[in-house]
Amino acid sequence: TQLQRIKREVWIMKFGSITTGIIADGLVFNVDPANRASYPKTGTTINDTIGSNTGTLNGTTFQDIDRGVFNFDGIDDDISFASVNSGPLYDIGTGDFTVSVWANAVTKTNYGTLIGNWNTNGLIMWRVATSNVFQCLIGGDSFTTTYTIPFDDTWHYYLITRSGTGVTLYVDGISVQIGTSSATLASNSISYIGNQPHNSRRWKGTITNVQIYNRALSANEVLHNYNA
Repeated sequence: TQLQRIKREVWIMKFGSITTGIIADGLVFNVDPANRASYPKTGTTINDTIGSNTGTLNGTTFQDIDRGVFNFDGIDDDISFASVNSGPLYDIGTGDFTVSVWANAVTKTNYGTLIGNWNTNGLIMWRVATSNVFQCLIGGDSFTTTYTIPFDDTWHYYLITRSGTGVTLYVDGISVQIGTSSATLASNSISYIGNQPHNSRRWKGTITNVQIYNRALSANEVLHNYNA
């Protein structure tokens, strides 16, 4: 009803988003600058509202638009998670997983990493500099797609799943590329948002709502989360 909608909007304005509506089953990591339990609009610490991981904002700034986003300048900004070796993708091995990121790319930089780590057994989601295509490195397996990341100052929902050895990239709730990976993901699989430490390959634009599941979401669940 209209009254319920107004009450919800008042709640969000006062307390911030509480990440309602998304699939909870298997969710092991959630950072959301619109959620005051995750980030209180100030300071350099962000909390994972599901696990015990904490991140540090390194030059990254908060902006209170779209209920809360992080700005990355593409030069020296990132969010680092020093203790992630006990966190979201730790020791997942060759198991299933889902990683999703809401991001907005404004200007091209030399590469642009959404999340990443240059660990041999880590995971990286980034844009390849020479072609602007989306690439994912999973424990050393290269999953290069034909999807070109747009610089349209528009929010897009990037999500990758692995089920068995099957890997799928979804953009805005729709499957755009299928591949394979049987590589092992181990400790420190993800330790940065907006960067990976090899050659400082950083994102220029905004990022919000980074979530990790310890299972592969179905196509229907991916679309549900996108709409939510």
